[in-house]
Amino acid sequence: MEDKVKILLVQTANMNFGDEVIGANNDFLLRKAMGSRPCDILHYSISSRDTGQLKYVDAVVFAGGILKATNEKFWIYIPELIQEAQKLGVPVFLNGIGVEPVIPGDERSEALKEAVNLPVVKGISVRDDLDLLKSDYMADPNIPLYRVTDSAVWSRWAYGIKVDKALKQSRRQIGVGIVRERLFADYGHPEMTRDQQIAFWTGVVRELEQRGLPWVLFTNGDRNDEIFADEILEMIGHGEKLPTPRNADELVTRISRMRGVIAGRMHSNIIAYALGVPSVGFVWNRKLRFWSERIGCPERFFSVEEMDPQRMVEVLEQALDRSMRVPLSIRMPSYRAVRKFVKKWCNVRPDRVTVEDIDWSKHLVAVGLGGLELRYPATHSLEALTHALDAGYRNLHVDVRLTSDMVPVCITRWHEETFDHLNIPTEKEGYQEALPFDTFSHAKWY
Repeated sequence: MEDKVKILLVQTANMNFGDEVIGANNDFLLRKAMGSRPCDILHYSISSRDTGQLKYVDAVVFAGGILKATNEKFWIYIPELIQEAQKLGVPVFLNGIGVEPVIPGDERSEALKEAVNLPVVKGISVRDDLDLLKSDYMADPNIPLYRVTDSAVWSRWAYGIKVDKALKQSRRQIGVGIVRERLFADYGHPEMTRDQQIAFWTGVVRELEQRGLPWVLFTNGDRNDEIFADEILEMIGHGEKLPTPRNADELVTRISRMRGVIAGRMHSNIIAYALGVPSVGFVWNRKLRFWSERIGCPERFFSVEEMDPQRMVEVLEQALDRSMRVPLSIRMPSYRAVRKFVKKWCNVRPDRVTVEDIDWSKHLVAVGLGGLELRYPATHSLEALTHALDAGYRNLHVDVRLTSDMVPVCITRWHEETFDHLNIPTEKEGYQEALPFDTFSHAKWY
């Protein structure tokens, strides 16, 4: 399959399935842009830090992410990947990213600035503040920059949702999308206390009931969102909360069946918009303000100071019977930006590493790193797997990597943290080369 273009799709992977939706939409856009050209889209979790994967691919595309020096550690993940791509000559495109201001004198901000200006970066599209990207980050005037809408506006097409008359007529409930209790404090709004949030959500439900609008609580899947949603439902004392979505497909399908949405997560609102479902949200982060203005509905998104249940339900009710569609001016910019990168830079690299045909059945699969008694987070041990089976689990998740001599082993990644767990000294910080199997099998926690 050496004639296939291999694209590493870098995405945030967690139980907030809004991030998974971004990845799925980028996968859709890449395949659409590739047309009839054969390709493999390899989904890669940005937090895995397994940059050794880049030697096997022809291009790297970031599905979202944010240029910022706080919170989710993008200031570590993004530079690491781009710097490795620079060493290998793998072209990089950052698609639909968010941008937050540079912190003067901050090493994390400087690392991001240096990375996005490396020659291997062949384009950047921004879902919010393109002017900020230009003023705070960009030093190379030759890197193509694009202003786009969040890729998730393609969700209707990416997930194959048929928004027809039957679906519209089946819509009854208003989805109330709960977010975790600490969200406001984490994004600069400590004044939004737990009691105020409970009063807000219960107030929204009360307003919906007074207007005869059936409701249901839901989340995007984040564990802490789920915990708070359960507490909110208990406070209300009646009604329903949908079970935790098992995957992004389930989240999108659920929202497609709602008549309207009042939600705190940005991608609940974006998915709803893509599916023709009116939504109302609130602005706990500037990215939501950009989103509301981009789609021409700033009146549907309320600042923390404006979060009034009566007014928000009133605005949603006014929007329920209005026809909604995603105009080409909203959808196409993200596709055009991806297509330009694909046409110019997505070609098979002559020095890409390929793996020869191997009879894997003749190779030993070794299991290492941790176990329940060792309290390591990477529980790829026989003890941990046996414990899971004894507990009744039948679908097990393990990570597999190749040793340098092509033996598959159950290990999360080749990284300095891995070698630290294995008690194997390395010559340099950030060492990420795979070990030979013999060395791995004689390590401390093998």
